[in-house]
Amino acid sequence: MEDKWFPEVDVTYFFTRNIATELILTYPQEHDVTFAGTKIGSVTHLPPTLTLQYHFLPEGPIRPYAGVGLNYTRLTSVKLNAAPVLGVDAPIDSDRNSWGLAGQVGVDFRMAPNWFLNLDVKYVKIEAKNIHISGGALAGTKVTDLDVNPWLMSIGVGYRF
Repeated sequence: MEDKWFPEVDVTYFFTRNIATELILTYPQEHDVTFAGTKIGSVTHLPPTLTLQYHFLPEGPIRPYAGVGLNYTRLTSVKLNAAPVLGVDAPIDSDRNSWGLAGQVGVDFRMAPNWFLNLDVKYVKIEAKNIHISGGALAGTKVTDLDVNPWLMSIGVGYRF
């Protein structure tokens, strides 16, 4: 998979001064897939993630936090071909759902009374299980599992109501 830049929207709700939940949303992402160094196609996925965060200094001008959560990824398009790897011209498909853990660390810098600059890093576990041949004489044959597992780094501006 290649590195990519793309927009996301994060919505955070504070249950207490220190404990919050964050929903991380973006639009579907398309990534090239390689196997043994050879490009075999692409996948498109939608990866919403929900985390539970602990904010260490909720009233300070610098507000670090850490979070853990759950990611659900829906593979909306799988365009893979086994020919470069197996020598057989056959389409490859995958299970379409992935559930995995997510973790994050970040910090908010107060710029004005309700405005913040946010920096954070997230790790998201995304796995497509059961990559298999979907046509021809080898239909149903498992080829591999696909681990995406991206590190997401973000810079943003936030407003606290």
